[in-house]
Amino acid sequence: MPNYRRAKTKGATYFFTVVTYRRQRFLCEENVRKALRNGILEASRVR
Repeated sequence: MPNYRRAKTKGATYFFTVVTYRRQRFLCEENVRKALRNGILEASRVR
């Protein structure tokens, strides 16, 4: 697994951009957005 650098500032706000392969528009679908949101929440709990 890669050794990513991670900022560990308590209470910080982060911004990131997601671009799909060949800019496919599947992130416009509600169920896909919910899955992405749940994945982000799960990853934030792992700490």
